Amino acid sequence: MLDLTGHAPDALPTADALRAGGVVALPTDTVYALACRADLPRALDTLWSIKGEARRSALAWHLGSTEQLTSVIAPTTPMHRRVVAHADALPLTLALDPDTSIDAHRARQRVGIAPGVIDEDNRLLLRTPASELARAVITTAGGPVVMAAALPAGAEPPDTPTSAHTADLLAQIDPDGRVAVALHEDSHEPARAASTLIELGAGDAWRVLRPGAATDSQLERVMHRTILFVCTGNTCRSPMAEAIARHELSDEQRAYTRVLSAGAFAAPGAPATPEALEALREMGITLRDHASTPLTRELLERADVIYAMTEPHLLAALDIDPAARDRIALLDPDGDDVPDPIGHPMDVYRATAHTIHAMIRARLAEDPA
Repeated sequence: MLDLTGHAPDALPTADALRAGGVVALPTDTVYALACRADLPRALDTLWSIKGEARRSALAWHLGSTEQLTSVIAPTTPMHRRVVAHADALPLTLALDPDTSIDAHRARQRVGIAPGVIDEDNRLLLRTPASELARAVITTAGGPVVMAAALPAGAEPPDTPTSAHTADLLAQIDPDGRVAVALHEDSHEPARAASTLIELGAGDAWRVLRPGAATDSQLERVMHRTILFVCTGNTCRSPMAEAIARHELSDEQRAYTRVLSAGAFAAPGAPATPEALEALREMGITLRDHASTPLTRELLERADVIYAMTEPHLLAALDIDPAARDRIALLDPDGDDVPDPIGHPMDVYRATAHTIHAMIRARLAEDPA
């Protein structure tokens, strides 16, 4: 059973208008938009009449939360689950390729959306906006909602989407006053660009169909889970951890997981120590072409999870990026440091590699996504 009603903190004046088949205008995280119920033909007719477009392109079905989006899509692969989980944090529209194992067509039918309203080339379009106002409209609508840019055909979004500007815009595209309710939020500035359209294909496949408001770095963060290991010089412990973690990942996990390492006090370009490479080789693991990398804010910001070898490494990372606090921990689940084997004989390197191996297995078991 799909729950598409939800509860907004306060009743919005849009609720009755949308339930009655009206069109409302509101700012979102991307553009100023026209919204209506997707299951009411009269509402769709009004929306397209306001836009003045004879050809009706597919519109995205807007859902009020990632939980609702998950209930519709029911993603079956790790990559798709990851994309859906982040869909409310970025300006993304998801296009479901018919070759996927996802069957959202049944969900479309259950809520009464006619064919052709939200599907294009047999791809269903879905979106969860980041805008709290847009979510409030969706959750009070009493049924499925679609949105379209509140712009004449071919027009560009305004540079200054203030309430006065949007009032002028509505007067241009809706001189007959067919928009039932127009909401404004002067403190909120939309991206003034359409959402980025991402196709989810068979297996874990995905591709950008239309660039938009989401940046390349934002997409990278969503599409790839990044694990970062930190030690001192990035020549012993963290390179061994990087190679071991990559070895421990399943083929499926490797498709969307990136494993990196860096040194809190590293100079760039140094190779891994011969002892570290030998310890890995004896475990059947190869680390090729390693060059030490200094720890930077950019690396920390990219990482979904960060494992430090010692408490000083953890504190050094937080000095660089305090916002990483919720994503960083000591590699040892028991909270102990991993001692530095540098300068010690080969048996210490072997012991360190096996210790790191056990800790990584424990950490991956805790967080297998």
